Amino acid sequence: MSSCEAELVALADAAIELLHVTEVVDFLGHSCLDEPVQVCTDSKAAYDLCHRYTTATNSRHIDRKLFKMRELRGAGRVQLKHIPGETNPADLFTKILTRQPFEKHRKFVLNLPGDTGVEHARRQRHREAGASSQRDGKVAV
Repeated sequence: MSSCEAELVALADAAIELLHVTEVVDFLGHSCLDEPVQVCTDSKAAYDLCHRYTTATNSRHIDRKLFKMRELRGAGRVQLKHIPGETNPADLFTKILTRQPFEKHRKFVLNLPGDTGVEHARRQRHREAGASSQRDGKVAV
């Protein structure tokens, strides 16, 4: 099974499961979603296959899951979103991470207080500016 096929199968299964859960909650009398279910992936190939309405010879064997995702997306029941790999919090569960990405994803998944991506980027720019000014003989204030 190719990685694209595995991602597509996982996307379709997750979308179907999420739709089922929202329908059960709705049946119990708690309207939880009026908008489409959002399913995220870091696979650009799977994302592109779900948004393209043609098939290639290399992707014909995964047509059933592909057509289901296209059907759900076209009906407005599922919204597919691409997340770049370096910002994907699911990497915490699927990859061996170095300390910095591990702590960033851990804070997000556990909903811990701390850095947001914006605050982290600001501090990183400040550190880089300080390092470059020290190399130039200037002192950062």
